[in-house]
Amino acid sequence: MIEPRSGPNGTRVYRARVYYRGRYVASRTFARKRDAQEWERKQVDALKTGAWADPKAGERTVREWCEIWMAAQPARAQATERKIRGVVAKQIAGAFGRRPLVSVRPSEVQAWAADISRKQSAATARHSLGVLRRVFEHAVRDGAIHRNPAAGIRLPKVQGNDPRPLTHDQLWRLAGHLAEPRDRVLILVAGYCGLRWGELAALRWEDIDLDKRTLRVARAYSEEAPRGEMSPVKDHQARTVPVPGIIAEQLAAFGELKRSDELVFPSATSTPLRNRNFRRDVFDDAVAALGLDITPHNLRDTAASLAIRAGASVVAVARLLGHESAATTLNHYAGLFPSDLDDVAHRLDVAARCVIGARARATTLEDEDNEVR
Repeated sequence: MIEPRSGPNGTRVYRARVYYRGRYVASRTFARKRDAQEWERKQVDALKTGAWADPKAGERTVREWCEIWMAAQPARAQATERKIRGVVAKQIAGAFGRRPLVSVRPSEVQAWAADISRKQSAATARHSLGVLRRVFEHAVRDGAIHRNPAAGIRLPKVQGNDPRPLTHDQLWRLAGHLAEPRDRVLILVAGYCGLRWGELAALRWEDIDLDKRTLRVARAYSEEAPRGEMSPVKDHQARTVPVPGIIAEQLAAFGELKRSDELVFPSATSTPLRNRNFRRDVFDDAVAALGLDITPHNLRDTAASLAIRAGASVVAVARLLGHESAATTLNHYAGLFPSDLDDVAHRLDVAARCVIGARARATTLEDEDNEVR
């Protein structure tokens, strides 16, 4: 419906009002009647094909839609919420925050993501793009825009760091180089049980069952909050980890006089031990003295490597490390499995040769029987 109206200074303007199936949908005012008619036609066509987007909703800023999307999400861990808000504030707001949602083009998103990848890292670019993509997808589902300009954007693959595991001998030499019992036992637990740093820092004596030789991973400590934050781990990260007997003996000696609610590896002030403080005060000097080029995270690589060498399957290693799936484990540690694959090929070869040999012997016996007859 096109309605003529009086505009500023007595000029005539035309207001297009769009109705669809008897319901008012949108309106806009134009100086020329044919522009109003053309806009109305496009809106109706879009409504009929399901491609319609609310013009007013699309004019809200990207920053506003970020807030709308975040408010609509289910409850998340505070650390996750903080990371997402950090991406919005540091990466998205400066580039697109004040822009109307509908004005953002795919080429702009591509350039923005490529710039982050080049100046920061591919991982940061991929994470930032993922947040922006979900914001736009939410707006598409809500009818604010009809396409997602962040969809289909290509980025360089994130290059994972090659694992740098220690051998049994290197792990024990590192532990033996440290003066404090806390530090020695921490190295051994990390190297044989594969806990993440935040899980080690959150571990309490009540989580350890020395009789069953297990420890329970239920919470993690995050250093990203100004004062740190203790929170439950994600569902797939919660697990019970087997403890080798020799490590259980080390834990028993170290924790003989500890209360069940105490942290296993506290700082000097009985607070969760921070990774950077441990590296500064203990770890970095020790590995340098031994000529080892590793970080505390490589102790997790060590646990994976030693478990694989002991015959653990991919699924067992995934459970040990708290990976979401065995695919994640393979992505990280595929290079540690080649000897197992060689063994599989050897066993298949032996089995196949046995079958062929048995068939050959059966054929020979049958021929001999025929000759006797």
